[in-house]
Amino acid sequence: VNDRLRKLVDNCDNVMGFVIGYSVGGGTGSGLGALILERLAVDYRKKPKIGFEIYPSPNLSTCVVEPYNALWRRIGYLDHTEVSLLLDNEAIYGICQKQLRIAKPDVDNLNKLISKVISAMTASLRFRGELNVDLNEFQTKLVPFPRLHFMTTGMSPIITK
Repeated sequence: VNDRLRKLVDNCDNVMGFVIGYSVGGGTGSGLGALILERLAVDYRKKPKIGFEIYPSPNLSTCVVEPYNALWRRIGYLDHTEVSLLLDNEAIYGICQKQLRIAKPDVDNLNKLISKVISAMTASLRFRGELNVDLNEFQTKLVPFPRLHFMTTGMSPIITK
């Protein structure tokens, strides 16, 4: 993974930073995600790293140790991201049920809503315009102090079509 990432970075003209999405409940998201973030922190120390962290839900749990993985990984991510945007599967599950009127939301329903939130949050990084920013400015405007870099997201309106 590190070699592939290094090759991708080498092919870029100007690396602004890294935007990473991962689930902190499972073994892959909490273990591999942490390893990737640790390597990025060592190899690209001055480049900002923004993490979209998806926290587990008992309604969609696939493993009994998800809450423990999330807790232990939270400590590990503290020093390796400059901005952490927290996404709660339980809250997203509730939004799908109450506002989108999906009786029993599945992972696809949650992922669609999560992708819309991430797309909206990163639009100013991806498109030209008067309000667009780079990752450094994104971090500077959102984070008052380095240790206070945990954000929650909001999106309105949420409509079915």
